[in-house]
Amino acid sequence: MSFFRSNKVLHLRIRMPSDIDGIMRIMDILGKHETESLQFIDLTKEIPDSQKSFSKMLKRVEQMEIKTTQFMNYASEFNVKIYFYKNYEKFIDDIENDISKKNLSLSTYFDNLEIEIVESEKKIMELIESHQKMKEELIIELEKKLVFEKYFKMTGGMLNIFDLKKKPNFDSISYFMGVIRADNEIKMNRMILRMGRGRAISTFFDFEIPQHLIPDSHNFSKNKFISEEKKIFIVIFPSEAREYLIKKMLQICDILSANHYIIPENKTKAEIMRNLEKKIMDKRQYLIESEISIKKYLKKFSGNEDQPSRMDLLRLYLKKEKQIYTNLNKCIIRDNFIDGEVWVLEDQKDTLTALLNSGVSKDETKSLGSFLEINENILMRPTYIPYNEFIYPFQEIVNIYGIPRYREINPTLFNIVFFPFLFGIMFGDIGHGLVIFLFSLYLIYYNNKNFYAKNYSYIFKHLIKFRYFFLLLSICSIYSGLLYNEFFSIPLPLCNSCYEVDKKSKKFAKKINNCNYSFGMDTKWFMAENQLAFFN
Repeated sequence: MSFFRSNKVLHLRIRMPSDIDGIMRIMDILGKHETESLQFIDLTKEIPDSQKSFSKMLKRVEQMEIKTTQFMNYASEFNVKIYFYKNYEKFIDDIENDISKKNLSLSTYFDNLEIEIVESEKKIMELIESHQKMKEELIIELEKKLVFEKYFKMTGGMLNIFDLKKKPNFDSISYFMGVIRADNEIKMNRMILRMGRGRAISTFFDFEIPQHLIPDSHNFSKNKFISEEKKIFIVIFPSEAREYLIKKMLQICDILSANHYIIPENKTKAEIMRNLEKKIMDKRQYLIESEISIKKYLKKFSGNEDQPSRMDLLRLYLKKEKQIYTNLNKCIIRDNFIDGEVWVLEDQKDTLTALLNSGVSKDETKSLGSFLEINENILMRPTYIPYNEFIYPFQEIVNIYGIPRYREINPTLFNIVFFPFLFGIMFGDIGHGLVIFLFSLYLIYYNNKNFYAKNYSYIFKHLIKFRYFFLLLSICSIYSGLLYNEFFSIPLPLCNSCYEVDKKSKKFAKKINNCNYSFGMDTKWFMAENQLAFFN
């Protein structure tokens, strides 16, 4: 392994048996190799993606990926902790044990998991749809309670009975009430004025459903029913036009998707509110039980500290299958075998060949996968530069400006020396350097605490890759800060001064003869008018 130049790469042809079991075994073996030593060349660029040989399987994998991700999102929304895999070896062991336990081949194992994922999704969707329906019904009852309370407050407890079979009472007043979205208030008001021809008066009231009345320990589907602003509307009109106006009001409610509520007949205010309270309590209890059922089902797949989540196992397996079929789509299918072209690191060819033969040699009736030399040098060889955690940030900086060509000298090693040094010159300050130094120690500490297994933010997980980068920058910044005698842009009298300020004018300074500096800049220059020109 050399960081000074890119590794030597061989252009080889890989020939695999055409049966799906043989293909999957070979691809599985190549994928398990720890080193990034092989890359498939796309031989089917001219073929549309939909017409490629493994496009249907790739589409199936992507659909299952979506279902698995959605399932895990449900767990997050219902505050069910998912235990993820911390290392690749554990995942591979669990997959192999699961295949062995079910006595399935690699090609049929995906079909088995597909059925499992579809059934799991169907079950959780049934539970969630039921939960959503219960929540919507509870919110409707809460809205109805608030509407009735507003109505009784307006009428002083008098009941208005909508019985269209009775003869109209010309001396009475009728009411029509409900809930509408706040942005439809003006529309409804205009429609009522036009429809009622001055006989109907509409009033609107702000209201908000107290969130503590809805038993939710999560945010799932809460916004759908609660977050949008709504208003109570009460329409007052004479009873003589009740039949006509109610019919028109129902049409308006249908157009504007408004909920309307009717006061029950022959019941007192106390009876009506008591029945509403009972309904609300029952629906709240059903909603709590529904949430418990959902969490109980999700916890079957959540895993624990010793055994990671089943859904995470499926998610990683589907990622692996997606990579396999993506690479197989780059190959050409012949009559009895599949041909592909690959870039292989020269020092890894023998290892990959041995792995390939050891994985399928147990089945003597089928041909083995093999690598064949390609003597043509038409294609430009790719650049592969190995790096470790220390070199990674500096290599990324070089890659931003341009990736070195094949076997060209890699400037990253020079970058490791000069980039922190030049940064220290430009950012020389003891205080600022200490801040970066402490931050780098913080990242190093959390990396040693198995950081990648923790559920931290995406940005922070990428920052931790730059921990040694920040460490070098901070050391150079602190050293330059000592030379500049600066601490958060404040001069520090760390060393002696070779200038004496004129006590009378206090504008001029005289240099002391035969005076030498032990270390750093003279702090007297920070008081000079030409300090910027001097430091530059």
